[in-house]
Amino acid sequence: MGGFLLLPEDELVLVAHLLDVEGLKLLASIDLREGPSSMDGLSGPLPLPAPPRPNVEPSEPLELTFWAHQLGSLRPWSDAPAPTDATERVHRIVNQQSTAGFGSLVDEERSPVLRWRTSWERSGALCPGLLQAQARPTKQQPQELMKLHGRVTRWMKREGEQLDPFEHAPKALDVETPRNTKPFRVWAHRHAAEWVRSGGSVWPWNA
Repeated sequence: MGGFLLLPEDELVLVAHLLDVEGLKLLASIDLREGPSSMDGLSGPLPLPAPPRPNVEPSEPLELTFWAHQLGSLRPWSDAPAPTDATERVHRIVNQQSTAGFGSLVDEERSPVLRWRTSWERSGALCPGLLQAQARPTKQQPQELMKLHGRVTRWMKREGEQLDPFEHAPKALDVETPRNTKPFRVWAHRHAAEWVRSGGSVWPWNA
């Protein structure tokens, strides 16, 4: 629940902040077969996939991965420790079978990374994006990475305008608005906020 609304122009600002202020590296690829490869930034807006045709199919999420190289090296899945329970083992097997070159991909559970993910919903509404750190429980993540994540999250909130997504949800959305919508509040950055005010719709749940 909650999250951030960013359009491509807003994402340029986010990327610039993470690279120039926080000193992170934007990964050009999460495949480490040729070693880490990073980008100096985005030369222009990196757009979300075009909003899908209503009621046809959702778009593929946009995902950007940022490496906090000051906090350690990137780790591939090939040297990950063996899963400790049945659920983890099944998850690992499914990923290995469904993803080509799985072993050389960045292990997002152990690498010091921040990840930005957002998408459009099939109705044409913009889903709130999420800024995440490692793909494991917060209490298991390095303290310095959590400090970085918290600092960037606070900056993103300062840059945004708080909105109630249920007030801007697709008109065809047949769902009862919760009594307490505070946990669902999103922070819309400049261009996204203007888009919503001009009639754009917001999906109340995350990408």
